[in-house]
Amino acid sequence: MGAVIWQKVTTTNTTGGATIMGSFPYPRNGILKLDYEFILLFKKQGMPPKPTNEQKELSVMTKDEWNTYFSGHWYFTGAKQDGHIAMFPEELPARLIKMFAFAGDTVLDPFLGSGTTSLAARNLGRNSVGYEINPDFIPIVKDKLNINQSDLTETEYVFLNDSVKTDLNKEIENLPYIFKDPHKLDKKIDPNVLLQSRLFPDMFPLIRQVQIATDFAKSVPSRLAGIEVPAYDDSEQSFAELQTRIKNTLTVLEGFTPAQIDGNETLEIVLRAGTPKEKKLNGETYLLNYGLPQFFFHVTTAYTILRNNGVEVGKRDFMGAY
Repeated sequence: MGAVIWQKVTTTNTTGGATIMGSFPYPRNGILKLDYEFILLFKKQGMPPKPTNEQKELSVMTKDEWNTYFSGHWYFTGAKQDGHIAMFPEELPARLIKMFAFAGDTVLDPFLGSGTTSLAARNLGRNSVGYEINPDFIPIVKDKLNINQSDLTETEYVFLNDSVKTDLNKEIENLPYIFKDPHKLDKKIDPNVLLQSRLFPDMFPLIRQVQIATDFAKSVPSRLAGIEVPAYDDSEQSFAELQTRIKNTLTVLEGFTPAQIDGNETLEIVLRAGTPKEKKLNGETYLLNYGLPQFFFHVTTAYTILRNNGVEVGKRDFMGAY
């Protein structure tokens, strides 16, 4: 349906606030303030319920409101960030609610946060349903809505706890589409060439680095748990096949429990058994001095090959979530 640019009047304590940044007061390294946001408008397919005449009368906008709300640029201040890092002012959801919902309709906020959307909906005579996965925000919501104070419309507040009894990873896999954010290349390069790229002629190529990294990822906990190491055939020839290998390795890791490994510091681990290079290590030495260093060496090498070939990966990609 289009987009609105919300131009915020900001301070360091409001939504989008920032101090003077860059090389002030000299050129050339000033940094633009990101004091605006895009509000994207989408319309659900299908026929909405038909409003009653009473609902229409209760939902009338003035000419000034109409011209202001249905403009491509909005100008009003952000909200003070108090108890939540992404608070927005009541004016924001209030405008959208008046634009697209009749009095008595129900407004859905799938990311309730501090409850501003529900506050706006209540004040405009609309119902609301909000979902929030962080229980720490619920007291903030209750305080903002002032739920202990009765009002003329006898607003009712209900807070429910839902328990998720499904495997979300499997549900995502069953979706008919999965959005992916592939890293772009600064240089045009054939993926097959990238898979065979090396840091130096006597080092393994990228595809082998990933194979070895996943080998250690599955073999280290397997040996510490005293079970057989799952075998792969190392036949991958594409990025898609490598992704499948990584996914299978994660599935193996998810199958371990702490009880399988805890207390095995002195367990004897035999490497290359029956060969001239046979080596025996206890569990702790195997993990700290052999298994983990091997894993991180090959992951780091794979990362370096990608970066060296212009793939836009950085430290955050390497570190992951923590």
